[in-house]
Amino acid sequence: MNAIVINDINVNFEVVNERVFINSLELSKVFEKDHSNVLKAIDKIPNDEFKSQNFKYDSYFDKKSEQRRMINLTRDGFSLLVMGFTGQKAYKWKTQFIKAFNLMEAKLKSLKSIEQTNRIANLEAIAISKENYHKSQINGYKAQLAKHNEKIKLLKAKLTIAENEAKSLSNDEELLKKLEWLFKRALADGVIYAINSSRDKIINDALKRATDEFMSNLHLLKNQ
Repeated sequence: MNAIVINDINVNFEVVNERVFINSLELSKVFEKDHSNVLKAIDKIPNDEFKSQNFKYDSYFDKKSEQRRMINLTRDGFSLLVMGFTGQKAYKWKTQFIKAFNLMEAKLKSLKSIEQTNRIANLEAIAISKENYHKSQINGYKAQLAKHNEKIKLLKAKLTIAENEAKSLSNDEELLKKLEWLFKRALADGVIYAINSSRDKIINDALKRATDEFMSNLHLLKNQ
């Protein structure tokens, strides 16, 4: 989050787990105190649950590139620490810090609100997309079903024609010729399939197909 200038010091407010923090180093500069004294004041605070929640230990590198200790404070931690800071300047800087905390927390709430709004919008978009996908699938199934129904109608019509042709055969001679033609056609299809495949199993399958087709056609020719 953006820094806020207090007493000509850029105070950086950081958000961790949706909580706003400031660090003890910048706080000491604003209140014109030695940072070591600020740390000592924090160390004197009892090590209880309040302290563990509102004072988080951290570090920084000084001008000599040496690592130094600092502490991040929440609004409540800041309020407890500066309670004993007195004087007109201290009062002014306290109020400016409180205003800055309010501003940062308001920004955080605004960002959370925008994030939640975006999440809701994304969920709604996903729901609409899924709904459209399911509708598309349903329409596809309906179209396939319609095609199948048309095929069924066509097969029924062909069956009727075959039955009528069988009934129209006037004598055994005509029936014999018809059966012979059907058998030759089925057998020819099976043999061609077997030759193209050139495998024993395929040949056996082809002969079975030829027999099955012949028997199927024979059934159609039975008098009803």
